[in-house]
Amino acid sequence: MELKAFQVENFRSIDQSEWINIDDVTALIGTNESGKTNLLCALWKLNPVSDDGKINLLSDAPRKLYSQLRASDKSTIFIRCKFELNENEAQHISKLRKTPSEGLKFTTVCRKYNGGYTVDFPYEQASNLSSSIFQNLITSKIKIISKLQLLKSENEEKRDKYLTTFEAIDSEFQSPIVDKARLEKCISLLEDLFDEKAPKTSELTKVYNDTYEFISSHLSNVEKPTSEELQKSRDYIIEQLPNFVYYSNYGNLDSEIYLPHVIENLERTDLGAKESAKVKTL
Repeated sequence: MELKAFQVENFRSIDQSEWINIDDVTALIGTNESGKTNLLCALWKLNPVSDDGKINLLSDAPRKLYSQLRASDKSTIFIRCKFELNENEAQHISKLRKTPSEGLKFTTVCRKYNGGYTVDFPYEQASNLSSSIFQNLITSKIKIISKLQLLKSENEEKRDKYLTTFEAIDSEFQSPIVDKARLEKCISLLEDLFDEKAPKTSELTKVYNDTYEFISSHLSNVEKPTSEELQKSRDYIIEQLPNFVYYSNYGNLDSEIYLPHVIENLERTDLGAKESAKVKTL
């Protein structure tokens, strides 16, 4: 997952910042004491790489809110971040939440003063189906039932029973949106028609099987995730969060750095004190 933007609020001197877009290299430019450091520190504390970035209410909370936060459950949010998921991450979340991966490519992660996180998927799409695909099927099956040739072992009463059931199913699909409960009701209506002794060569049996398989195959498309699955999707995002590093002790670095030398020095053990300090800093 890749950070795309962040917003800071209720953190040190910052009441609420604008959303700050992030690129491969992003520079914050402003006058002294304008809040640049506080913005970066808040982002660092979303998921710091070391204990140095632990939330410290005394130093991180705005002075005007300190007493209020100290006396509360500290659920106030101080950082919001927008991340873009890669294809594998979006597919994994899609399986857990049972919604299309197209709406899960972005997630918003927030952190609270109590250390907790919130995870949202702002573009998540509900798993609903259009009723038109079912209406077309049932309408065609009603026409077939009305005209098909019955076997000698079958009678008009059986045809009428099928017509009544399929008309009831058709009425269920008059709503523009189809949900899981509606599909399950239609399957139940079909199951009332089931006859294990029905001839396999019967046209009615073929109509029954085709319709049952079609409706059943769409159940998974509207299946709702359990609360445990939803929690797993949020936990997964937290596990995938990148770690953030904040470094400000750069006084021992040269104004210009030649990267090939830096890479070479990382492997050396015979550096002097000055060069060794530079390597540790980098």
